[in-house]
Amino acid sequence: MAFARDYVLLGTKREQVKQAGNAVTQPAARDLGHAVAEFLLGEELVAA
Repeated sequence: MAFARDYVLLGTKREQVKQAGNAVTQPAARDLGHAVAEFLLGEELVAA
């Protein structure tokens, strides 16, 4: 999973590396959210 091509990191090179290292990409966040929702609801979600 990766960042969108137009994703912009601001700051110095050091700050940019730190931001990227601490970040969760949008696809990863979506997949994690779906997994948590499925666990809590006890049923599989249908992808939209």
